[in-house]
Amino acid sequence: MLTVGSNPSYVETKIPDVYATSGNNFNLELSDNFGDINGNITYSSKGLPNGLTINSTSGAISGTPTTEGSFDVTVTVLDGQRVARDEFNIEVSSPDSSTVGKGFPLKRGLTNLYIGDFNGDGRSDILIKLSQRVTPPTRLQNRT
Repeated sequence: MLTVGSNPSYVETKIPDVYATSGNNFNLELSDNFGDINGNITYSSKGLPNGLTINSTSGAISGTPTTEGSFDVTVTVLDGQRVARDEFNIEVSSPDSSTVGKGFPLKRGLTNLYIGDFNGDGRSDILIKLSQRVTPPTRLQNRT
């Protein structure tokens, strides 16, 4: 016998850390990061930078950040009975900053891949940064 009624919300895909620029429009859609069998969830957040809000129905975080810094954000979804949470970081830099923070990080293993306009030419650039020193495997030698 199938019992319906206990279908908790869940984290489908972890929210990646993101970068924003103070004074510029920002939008981050989170509806694909969470799930619920009924699709009936509400969103809330804690720790957003000043100027950003979350839409409780769509899960979109949007607005214009006004404060620079690093912000640890917790997003909570509720399906009426159960809760799911995920945490991520929003790094807000100044418009004239030349830091890597202007890019979008994609973390893969020991490497961070940043995509953004780092040199101000209006085109996307790619920056690869190793998080740790990678030691190549030792070559085995035949002993005869």
